[in-house]
Amino acid sequence: MKKEVFSVCGMCSARCPIRVEVTDGKVTWIEGNPYVAGIERALCARGSAGVIHLYDSERPQYPMIKTGERGSGEWKKATWDEALNYVAERLTAIRDRYGAKAIALLDRGGGIFGEMQRVFIRAIGSPNYFNHDDFCRKNVDLAAQTLFGIPRNQISYDFANAKHIVSFGRAFFDALAVREANNVLKAIENGAKFTYFDPRVNVTATKATKYFRNRPGSDYAIVLALIHQILKEDLYDKDFVAKFFVGLDTLENFVKPYSPKWAEGISEVPEEEIIKLAKELSEAKPQVIIYPYWFGARYKDSFYYARAVYILNALLGNIEQKGGLIFAKSPKEVGAKPLKSLLEPIPPPKEKRIEDELGKGFLYDGAGHILHLFKAIKTGEPYPIKALIVYRYDPFAGMPFSDIKEILKGLEFLVHIPVDYGTTGWFADIILPESTYLERDDIIGL
Repeated sequence: MKKEVFSVCGMCSARCPIRVEVTDGKVTWIEGNPYVAGIERALCARGSAGVIHLYDSERPQYPMIKTGERGSGEWKKATWDEALNYVAERLTAIRDRYGAKAIALLDRGGGIFGEMQRVFIRAIGSPNYFNHDDFCRKNVDLAAQTLFGIPRNQISYDFANAKHIVSFGRAFFDALAVREANNVLKAIENGAKFTYFDPRVNVTATKATKYFRNRPGSDYAIVLALIHQILKEDLYDKDFVAKFFVGLDTLENFVKPYSPKWAEGISEVPEEEIIKLAKELSEAKPQVIIYPYWFGARYKDSFYYARAVYILNALLGNIEQKGGLIFAKSPKEVGAKPLKSLLEPIPPPKEKRIEDELGKGFLYDGAGHILHLFKAIKTGEPYPIKALIVYRYDPFAGMPFSDIKEILKGLEFLVHIPVDYGTTGWFADIILPESTYLERDDIIGL
């Protein structure tokens, strides 16, 4: 028996829509959803490998409880009842001895799907929920929230209808976002200009109308110079700015020192090219997009860089415009009721999260600083974390072994819930295997 199932790819966070063929209960083919604009059946190599991932016999197949020292590779196979009872007993003992706040949960994060983990840790009574966004997109998220009140993933880009696209390091044609790449190509085919800045010469650079090999870390300087020039020559959208801007005078004073000549000395992009680009962007407005990249290459100034990119977009009046930046709409805006949060029935814990106790919390997000989590495990300050549950994430993979050893000294219990084996699982007290995205039913937050 053959059937088709429409779903969303889970091989990376691009979340491309897919069509899956299932024959006699077995997945036999995956492709991009042919009914979604910009996808047109296309899927990247990673997405196509979803079938191989699904049937990989070297993934964890059953719960495993450590029998030797951590990292010794000595395990015993356990039933699900045995494993879940073991976890419940260990967590209860730690909560009774140290309090609920001594238990933390660290996961991959992601929309409604991520709320399930937050419900779990809140039901225990702990405030200590963390996810990987802290190490990934948080700089761009906070930049968007400080300016627009929404995170990065609620801003979409109408590439297909843009007349000029500028990208700093976002290698559209070397990366994994199929719809993004197709729509940028469509714009170029329709006559749009594509200006690309990247120290790396790659496929995307060869597709650009104009490519600049700027020095690493100079993106922010170039964006400041563009803002400087656009304000200096009155190239901005005056109607849009008059309606929606606050603090234009302050911005003008701030960017006065950051001229194209100044930026040339930092970036090695010629002054005259920056001036020319500012004029070209003004001519194309509002159908122009300056793309902030996924996380600004994680330079130290990437938060400020992302803010400057969003400000530059707004100066060109491209917010909520064809060929510009489009904000996600909630059900309320079309007269419908939004989904209730899964967290609503459970009152928030009275205890403060680690970084809130230290006065170093985020202003906008419900997940905490991973840096402070691991510091608390090592030092016991501001209070000890004795149990850590890690779900769909492998934080130890990027750590020096010396750091891992320090963290393990502070933890009495480490639970890993992975799809694949990883470094964190190697040092865990128990591994609970998770299903792949093709095996489970989810409400997926895009």
